[in-house]
Amino acid sequence: MAAFAVAVAAAAIWRARYGLDLSDSSHAVELAMRLAQGDVPFRDEMNLQALGAWPAAPFTWVWLHLVGLDGIVLASRVWFVVVSAAVGAGAWLALRRAFGRGTTACALAVALVPAAYNQQVLSYNTTPALMYLLAASAGVGAVTRCARCRRPYAVLAGAAAALGAVSHPVTAPAAAVLLVLLVTMLWRRDSAEGLRQAPPGIRGRLARRPGVTAVMAGVVAVVLVVAVLWVGVWGPANVSETLAFTDAYQATRPSRTDRLGRWATQLGEALTGPWVLTAMWLGVLAAFPAMRRLRAPLLVVAVLAVGVQAAQGGASASTYTVLSWLTPLAGSVVVAVLVPVLVVASVRDRRPVGRLAALGLAPTLVGMPLVAAFTSSAPVWGATGAALAPGLLAASLGALVWVRSRAGKLLVAATLLLCLGTLHVLGSYRDGPPGSLVVAAPDGAFAGLLTTPERSEEVLAGQQALRACAAPGDGVLDYIHPAAFLYADVRFDTPIVWMDYFGSTSRYVLDWVERTGRAPECVVAARDYWPGHGRSRYIAGPDPLRDWVVAHYRVVSQTSQLVVLRHTG
Repeated sequence: MAAFAVAVAAAAIWRARYGLDLSDSSHAVELAMRLAQGDVPFRDEMNLQALGAWPAAPFTWVWLHLVGLDGIVLASRVWFVVVSAAVGAGAWLALRRAFGRGTTACALAVALVPAAYNQQVLSYNTTPALMYLLAASAGVGAVTRCARCRRPYAVLAGAAAALGAVSHPVTAPAAAVLLVLLVTMLWRRDSAEGLRQAPPGIRGRLARRPGVTAVMAGVVAVVLVVAVLWVGVWGPANVSETLAFTDAYQATRPSRTDRLGRWATQLGEALTGPWVLTAMWLGVLAAFPAMRRLRAPLLVVAVLAVGVQAAQGGASASTYTVLSWLTPLAGSVVVAVLVPVLVVASVRDRRPVGRLAALGLAPTLVGMPLVAAFTSSAPVWGATGAALAPGLLAASLGALVWVRSRAGKLLVAATLLLCLGTLHVLGSYRDGPPGSLVVAAPDGAFAGLLTTPERSEEVLAGQQALRACAAPGDGVLDYIHPAAFLYADVRFDTPIVWMDYFGSTSRYVLDWVERTGRAPECVVAARDYWPGHGRSRYIAGPDPLRDWVVAHYRVVSQTSQLVVLRHTG
């Protein structure tokens, strides 16, 4: 098992070097950097997405103090692999007794491959996926163990579910459903094994429900920490201001219904593709008990059919090109294909498989539509991967259990890993195809990455332009160019790392500057959106922030992609 885990982790670390994007992936690293520099969510960063950076912030603090800015992006990607491996190890310990060591390891490897945007970085999109995977696995471990042995797993399950909700508050209903199901299972188990000689009062009631009590202890521990942070660090007024700011700028964007509809349309088109329809029929056939000897071949062909459809699912737009489906969409389709097998396996082997099916599928089925309805990103990028991992674990593990033979399990697991792993390699978020990622990124935050010659030159030009304005430690505000804070060793003098076009809502930004006294020394603006340089239609729209910058800053450097302005006061 150790050799298999090391091999999977090594492959992920190798993959981490490829691709350099200047939007979402950079944004995730910058959120961790901001927390590591001492800024606080809601008070300094008026963005709920900062909450998902908590597992990355301690490592980022250490890296910045020992190494500095150099290589922080690659280091953050490797740290994501380390954290994922730790989560996988915890989940494996919880599940191995119920499903076997090898079977569990293979299923966990499959579940850990897909990531929103194909990005290997801890963020509000990947942290909840890891936490819900750990919560579902620890929940099964708690339900399948004796009263004394289940307590640690129950505490872990409760805490992980709560942390998943904190990391991406939109997914809180998914955490609630998972916890209700787990408490119900443990209540029944505790009733069957409860202490007959228990002391009277509350202490006795708790003693009769050790599993339920342990789960609630994990939840309460996280809630108490969040409550202390809310009152003593974040500040209720700052939280309210952040929510008002978010609601104000989201009001001008597509509605929740429209966003959900776009995701449902994409998923529906994927599920009705000819190869996927074939795969689904093969999945149904594999679920029949009479097909015992053909289960493995049927499932292998079904997964390969999904891979063929995924390889044909490339898309192009004015701002991006993808060669195939990204792993979250492929993983979602794999879950749909394997559900018939999971259902039948749950019915015939109710206890371990059925419990994992409930605890794994529930947060995925509840969480993915919620993420789709609230995300601003296009469905093609797979933000719904934030809730996919537990459902994919349940479907993969159910399929491997159903196959039964060791050779069949190895064949099915290898096919799943090959399919999802290939798609993970093919999709470098907002960068060129794998064959074009041959040039080393410039020294600095992106050091160690491989990208296209054009992107490398763009980053170098951006670094030179910002350094012509900002000295180390100077405050910077970005305007629709979120990677700006990775171009030099600067401070975040902005209420939100990803400053988009917010129209009249940008008055919140000016209020923050006035309230905190943190007027940035330099502003890095996307050239297309800046007056006198770009042609975006948004230039003609109202924007108090842009008007304030024009009045108090002057252009000191520029590139083909950005404009850098220095404060004139």
